[in-house]
Amino acid sequence: MSADIRCYLDVTETLRSGWRAGIQRVVCEVVRSFDEANPDIELVLVRWSKVHRSFRRLDDTEIAAVLAPTTDHQPRAKPPPRSSARKALAWAMHTSGAGPLVYRHRRRAELEAVPDHHWDLIIESFERGSVFLDADATWNPSTLPRHELIPNLASQGVATCMFVYDLLPITHPQWFLPELVDVWTAHLNAHLDGGSSFVCDSLHTQRTLHDYAAERGTAVESLVAPMGASAGVVRPESSSEPHRTADNTDNTDNTDNTDNTDNTETEPPFWLTVGTIEPRKNHEVILDAFDLVREEFPTRLVVVGRYGWHNDHIADRLEGGSEHGIDWRPSVSDDELDRLYRSSFGVIVASITEGFGLPVVEALQRGTVVLSSTGGALPEAGGDFVEYFEPDSPTELAALMRLHCGDPAHHERQGAVARSYSSPTWVDTAQATGTAIRRLHAASSQHDDC
Repeated sequence: MSADIRCYLDVTETLRSGWRAGIQRVVCEVVRSFDEANPDIELVLVRWSKVHRSFRRLDDTEIAAVLAPTTDHQPRAKPPPRSSARKALAWAMHTSGAGPLVYRHRRRAELEAVPDHHWDLIIESFERGSVFLDADATWNPSTLPRHELIPNLASQGVATCMFVYDLLPITHPQWFLPELVDVWTAHLNAHLDGGSSFVCDSLHTQRTLHDYAAERGTAVESLVAPMGASAGVVRPESSSEPHRTADNTDNTDNTDNTDNTDNTETEPPFWLTVGTIEPRKNHEVILDAFDLVREEFPTRLVVVGRYGWHNDHIADRLEGGSEHGIDWRPSVSDDELDRLYRSSFGVIVASITEGFGLPVVEALQRGTVVLSSTGGALPEAGGDFVEYFEPDSPTELAALMRLHCGDPAHHERQGAVARSYSSPTWVDTAQATGTAIRRLHAASSQHDDC
């Protein structure tokens, strides 16, 4: 039986980047769960082809890449600066007037390199009554700008929906590259001006979106989708499961010790933090607190996250921190991240603000103690299962870390609280997204009937 509704999802940026940071993780997990959650909706994965100057469906290899678990092939550290030779070559090409000739030659070469089967996957137009979903980082220039796309879709009778993770480029532009602020703001405004509906990852994000829309004189329709946690997680069967203690032992039977171990039998316990190295993630507070605590207790810090922007001084501290017990892992696989969450003494989330905070629920789902800042939607994500500190206070964080390192009974009590947590699933996230798609489809159908 064919599905009642067709929804197109642009995954251009997830495929291009190869990253599995927060947004890409949501995209991949929702795709994996979508058919189970929404049998009445056909989800069609598409990507923008600059060569074809059109969207096309994914081929089987690309679909497999979206569905595959994350590997450790992501960029390791700060991207290298553009070389002076490349800058000089670009300047010479443009000043000599050779640019158009070079571009025509490049386009011919690109067209000749296109696999034959990709021509059969080109989408000439989207059918009336379908829905176009923006859940990826589609404000990046790898896909068609939305101020061009959305009016075109509207003229074809296609409804649009945007998944909003936060509005930080608008509320805190100082944390981002100016180019990102510009393209992200234009992206959101295009959706607002085009009458899109919205799926938000938290009540905090929803309130911020509605406030911004009201300032622009725009009314919006939105709902909140509960955020799931990583796939493949097996929850403890009861709250009596042994938990990591100050000597970092775990008495559970674990037969999969073949690789990527953390030498927990011989090394001190470690705290874990997960997130891109960018200003709002507030790594400086974590590093400062860790420096205070490691003077009193044998402990380590594992930092998982690729280098982002505006944080060279933090990257320098991380790169030079191995002799002080700091282990920076810019790229990890899904399996390795799962092992780190499970074997860590506790997870620290210090963000100044967040639209949601996936590491909070990912850690809690594994029954791991979480210390979180009060920034943004983090208390919404962690609820009463988490201990909190102010994001500008390394001393508050250090006090909590000392409490856990020095008081095994307190650590175990908080571990029991964490193990009692029950997370929404990615199926729940996909179901909520499907609800938004159905509402859009119904509203579009009523409009066509008028």
